[in-house]
Amino acid sequence: MVTSVEKKKLKIWQIALIVFGGLIFLGVILGVLQNTESDSSVNTDSEEKSSLNSIPIYNLNETFIIDNFQYNFKKVQSTSYVGNEYFGEEASGEFLIFNLEVKNLGNEAEYINNEIYIIDEQEREFSQDDDTWAYLEDNFIFEELNPSLTKKGQIIFDVPKGINGKLCIKRDVWSDSCAVYVSF
Repeated sequence: MVTSVEKKKLKIWQIALIVFGGLIFLGVILGVLQNTESDSSVNTDSEEKSSLNSIPIYNLNETFIIDNFQYNFKKVQSTSYVGNEYFGEEASGEFLIFNLEVKNLGNEAEYINNEIYIIDEQEREFSQDDDTWAYLEDNFIFEELNPSLTKKGQIIFDVPKGINGKLCIKRDVWSDSCAVYVSF
């Protein structure tokens, strides 16, 4: 037989689960709404603007803004090896190392967006090389940037030799599509 104290405990747990589930649901809905609203906040400084239905494409050395960050991809270099004479990594294809500058335009410290990929002519998506970032002169892994400050650094990809493509900068880890492309 269930006592009245046990019934009260059971009811409290049920209410807590309903509230917790409701908060999760609300968080998902607010996140979707925020992504929908922020998709319209890509600002451009480029002469080259795309139609409303396409994604803006920039070249190296052009500045653009996504949310609270201003980006400028300065140059790209290719190499088959990164590291020094004692420690390093050999590329499976070739390493593409991009030098860039990022400025925080917001009002608080934020982690630098690391959702940057290469998309080739066949629409294949290549992610940054997680094993070689430590060999870079200055990388952006887990970097937080204070307001009004600019950080110079590098990102690296291991891709097939001679790849043709463009960089895809996604708004954040939850984004399915690119906010901006950078051709190289």
